[in-house]
Amino acid sequence: MLKKASTLIQIVPQMPPIICGVGDYAVNLAKQLRDSFGIDSRFVVCNPDWRLGKVETDYIFTVLTKRSWRKLLAVLTDYSKENAIVILHYVGYGYAKRGCPIWLLKGILYWRNKFPNIRLGIVFHEVYACDYPWRSSFWLSPLSKHIAAGLFSISDFCFTTTQTYADKLHKLDSNKQDRINVLPVFSNVKEPASSSLLSKRKQHLVIFGKDSNRSLVYNNCLDILKIICIQLKIEEIHDIGAPINRNFPKIEGVPIIEHGPLSSKAIGEFLSGVLAGVLTISPGSSLAKSSVFASYCAHRVIPIVVTLNQSVKDGLFPGKHYWLPSEDGSFSLEEGQLQADNAYDWYQNHCLSAHARAFVESF
Repeated sequence: MLKKASTLIQIVPQMPPIICGVGDYAVNLAKQLRDSFGIDSRFVVCNPDWRLGKVETDYIFTVLTKRSWRKLLAVLTDYSKENAIVILHYVGYGYAKRGCPIWLLKGILYWRNKFPNIRLGIVFHEVYACDYPWRSSFWLSPLSKHIAAGLFSISDFCFTTTQTYADKLHKLDSNKQDRINVLPVFSNVKEPASSSLLSKRKQHLVIFGKDSNRSLVYNNCLDILKIICIQLKIEEIHDIGAPINRNFPKIEGVPIIEHGPLSSKAIGEFLSGVLAGVLTISPGSSLAKSSVFASYCAHRVIPIVVTLNQSVKDGLFPGKHYWLPSEDGSFSLEEGQLQADNAYDWYQNHCLSAHARAFVESF
């Protein structure tokens, strides 16, 4: 536990304004640590092409001019002062095209040998690549595991977003399980101070997130959207995110209103006034690492999952924390309120302030 304010060095693949969930996570965490604990962050951005653009920030950051262990070591050496702490936000594909950033591991190892007394934490947003045999990630998975194991072995503490990832880390080194903290992601949309009952809200539905995920909803799940509109008596559907270049039909006479990308504040205003939010989740993936799902939970809307992912993970149960619509099922607003409440309660253990406290306790 920190006895006084310290400098936090956060290593990230990239930052806003580039759309990047890991970058958003790091920046939001930095804001909360500053506001709640007086801890300032400095960022090491590992994408040489990253530019700040029009985003206003008072954070100190350094962009690596090249992804090399020597460049990383030089920057970390410059930043590594007394009372500094380093956090690496790890996702293999963020640091290397094939998901195997050997240069990153080498740079961290050299830095660790040079500064053994500075605490190192790693946030495993992913652990290692392991895919189907006809994809390159399958053949590179041994190298990917080697990098993850090397980073895990030299860390003082680590966080990850799902129990599945924690189990992978445990398999890499069973003697260091006490270092692993499982915290599902928090909402990248600012958490509301309060929330109203669903009966007080507009009968509107929100669909937002990556354009690829929203396209899946419209291309593959129109029948499910019809069921949702009928069961919840939806009057408007609001599509939020990058344009997906298609003509939207009315669904059961319900118009789809395109908003394009919106600010976090504007999205939060929408979520605070609607009944439900729709999202898609890949088979085998986890809702616990979805910032869209986290946003729905934080704003106490009904989370609706429209793709088949019925496995129970991370304390989340279909029918309790989210709705899986079906053609032969019925659904009431009262059931929706209960699911929204359960999802909100589940979220409180890893909301943004809970994340900040957990990190500080690990420092």
